Amino acid sequence: MDDTNDGATFRGRNGGWFKKRTVTVFLMHRYNIKSMETYTAALDKCRTLLRQLLTRMLVDEDSLSNEMVYLRAESVLSRELGQYFLNGCTGLYFMVEVAEPIDLTFDATEWQN
Repeated sequence: MDDTNDGATFRGRNGGWFKKRTVTVFLMHRYNIKSMETYTAALDKCRTLLRQLLTRMLVDEDSLSNEMVYLRAESVLSRELGQYFLNGCTGLYFMVEVAEPIDLTFDATEWQN
């Protein structure tokens, strides 16, 4: 998982402020570079893992919203890396947006006049 992320601050429909982050997750699998069958099997395993993770995100989406954390599981971008990305390694990555409330209450003690 790439812990660096792009983000944005925005005001929600209810008037509260949120920090939206796009999180990137890499799923990688090694394979025998001399065998197309092992490449296909490795990439298929990564695809299966992605599908399983998406099904879990759909379940978690509702429970997280009760905590005011909004997971955008309806729009998950993914890209397969192919067999020539790294020698003997293939996989994919996917990106998902998460929005969490932030406190933007003004504190005058943090400022000098």
